[in-house]
Order: sequence, then structure tokens, then C-alpha cells
Amino acid sequence: MKDYVPIPCHIHDELEAIGTRRQLCHLHYQDNDGRSTCLVDYLKDFQTKEKAEYLITSAGYSIRMDRIDHFEVLFWR
Repeated sequence: MKDYVPIPCHIHDELEAIGTRRQLCHLHYQDNDGRSTCLVDYLKDFQTKEKAEYLITSAGYSIRMDRIDHFEVLFWR
């Protein structure tokens, strides 16, 4: 796996705000094998492991933050 590249602070702040507001999020990211993957889940926590930042979802997925391609908040009515 490539070395971790820190994400811009405003992106990190936006992801934290989504988690704090408990909004459902649609994440598009590259898995450990480099395949494009998408996931709809709530953002539960953020952790630092081995000099890399990870987003933890409510379903228990751990996604390295520099592998997130884009994300969007989903609003359900």
C-alpha cells in the first residue's frame, strides 16, 4: 500500500461534521486492492493508525481517508 497522504483540513472537517450530525453518507473510495467501491453508512469515528487517518463507519468498516474519492450526504424523507 502507498504511503499515506494527508487529506486537506477542510475535507477532514466536513467529514467530522457529517459524523457529528449523524447524517447518512454515500462514500466512494478505493479498497485495499485499489478497486473502486461505494458504501452508504453513518460515520462513527476517526482513528490514526500507523501514521494514517481512518474513518470508521457504524457498520465497522475502516476506510483510509486518503483513499476516499468523493462523498455526499444523503437526505431521507
